[in-house]
Amino acid sequence: MNIFKTLFVALTVGVIATPSYANVSNHDHHLQLAIALRRAGLKVRVNVPGECDTGYGYYNSKKHLIMICQTDRRAGNAEVAWSEEDYDTLRHEAHHFIQDCMVSSNHDGVLGHVYTDPTAFIENMMHEEDIRGIVKQYRENGADDETIMLELEAFSVGSLNDPLEQVRDIEKYCM
Repeated sequence: MNIFKTLFVALTVGVIATPSYANVSNHDHHLQLAIALRRAGLKVRVNVPGECDTGYGYYNSKKHLIMICQTDRRAGNAEVAWSEEDYDTLRHEAHHFIQDCMVSSNHDGVLGHVYTDPTAFIENMMHEEDIRGIVKQYRENGADDETIMLELEAFSVGSLNDPLEQVRDIEKYCM
């Protein structure tokens, strides 16, 4: 059963993440992240036609939406087996939502840093050449310094691969 079919079943029967995480797969941790996002008021969609022509996914504050565009998607919107890249995208976009909760209210599109010293966190989590590549890509697309730092923080959280920490952040900052 894929993550969002499982999510639908869990939400339909009222199952919510339990505090006991022993012997739980990483897939289940990502499922708990998706449930936390839903509980915080977001829709999480996968492979919506016309929304996934380019890129891996996005967070849209105005639509209260996280879109995941799976790397192995096929024609139509059928969800396929989740890859590590897909999970990384979920973590990255979830972090943008958490950043949105840091300034004023959530869903307003004003993002703020989650980490007190984002530069140290980024440098600790990412290789210098990866940082340079992301900075170059975002600069070429016209991003300002603050947007680039917010993106680097989200990429760093994605590489941290700790969806349960993100669940705690959602509960702390977004609910």
